[in-house]
Amino acid sequence: MILFDTNENTLLLVKYLGNTPTAIKFSPDGSLLVIGFMNGDVILFDYKIDKNTYGKVGEKYELPQLNLTASLKDADTRTPVLNIEFSPKADFLAVSYDNGRSSSKEFEGGKQEKEGSFIRIYYNKAGTGRGKAANEL
Repeated sequence: MILFDTNENTLLLVKYLGNTPTAIKFSPDGSLLVIGFMNGDVILFDYKIDKNTYGKVGEKYELPQLNLTASLKDADTRTPVLNIEFSPKADFLAVSYDNGRSSSKEFEGGKQEKEGSFIRIYYNKAGTGRGKAANEL
C-alpha cells in the first residue's frame, strides 16, 4: 500500500500487506481504514495524521501512521472480499464475500454453477473508537 501526497508530489508511506487487496474503505470519520483481501482476510488500521509541533518550518503535519487495530480471519472464509461498508456511526461493519465454491452441478460448456456470495456483519462496541477490535454478530 502506498500513501502519496498529491499536493507536494511526495511519497508518505509504503506498507507491505502480504496479500492481494480486493476492497478498501475509510470509516465515516476517517479514523479507521479497512482492507479486505483475496483470501478473505479483513484488517482494520487506526489511521491518523498529527499536527507537527516540532520539526521543520512549513511542515504542518507529521507523517501519517497506520497501526493495526484488528485482523478478522476465519478458517471457513477463504473467498475474496467483494465490498466493505460502515454504518453511519461506524458501530457496524458489513463485509461481503464471493463464495467461490462450486457445486457439483455442471452446465453446458463445462462451466460450474457458483453457490452465491454472503455477507458478514461485525459490531464495533466503541464505534470509531481507536484500538477496539470488531466482534462478529
